[in-house]
Amino acid sequence: MVFKKFWKCKVVPSALVTTWRVLKNKLVTKANLEKRGITVVSSMCSLCEVEEETSTHLFFECRFA
Repeated sequence: MVFKKFWKCKVVPSALVTTWRVLKNKLVTKANLEKRGITVVSSMCSLCEVEEETSTHLFFECRFA
């Protein structure tokens, strides 16, 4: 499995966990909170307020990230 090798990487554990959450779409974002039935005031990105706050947006698309 890919993740067996992934967890053996010599990287700071918190970076591994964050990367794993991004890859599995388990990071707490406004979009994921809404999917879980939690009410949020706005699903827009807190940084740019242009697009929905998703893992992809936060790490790859947001101009402020």
